[in-house]
Amino acid sequence: MLRVPTIYARVRRHWLSIRVLTNKGCIGEYEGTASIAVRQAGAADGEVIAAGDEAIALDGGQDVHLHHAFNHPRVLIGGFDSALLVVRHFLRRACHGRLPLLGFTLVLHVQEELEGGLTDVESRALMELGLRAGARKVVICQEPQTLSDDEIMQIRPKMLTSTWGPNGFIP
Repeated sequence: MLRVPTIYARVRRHWLSIRVLTNKGCIGEYEGTASIAVRQAGAADGEVIAAGDEAIALDGGQDVHLHHAFNHPRVLIGGFDSALLVVRHFLRRACHGRLPLLGFTLVLHVQEELEGGLTDVESRALMELGLRAGARKVVICQEPQTLSDDEIMQIRPKMLTSTWGPNGFIP
């Protein structure tokens, strides 16, 4: 029986990695610079014209403004709307243009800015980011080590949103 995919997103300052996992293993992945390029002038004002490394290549172009989604001196998410656009773009790339219709579990793994743990506000922003990106369930992982595919597939959240730490789910 084919399970709804589990999507593993690793987040670092300036960088995002997405892996799409099913019971058959990894079926897609995409990673790169967590940025979007937005057109600033003309009829399509505010139009996203590129994301990821393609956005970096357009930096400095006429009427193009670059937004870095995960780049703020005090918190990981620099701008919620920019972060949402970047996550959706990366998800589409990793899923080869098609997001799962049934919803998916998103394991959102924050690998930097972990001193003292995430604040309630940061956790809430990350969970909202995952849900708005299309996830049915969101798990926030707060440990520096990258999880293996087997470890990711073992995570079974019971609630809509959960936090995962080195010792399992955090109440």
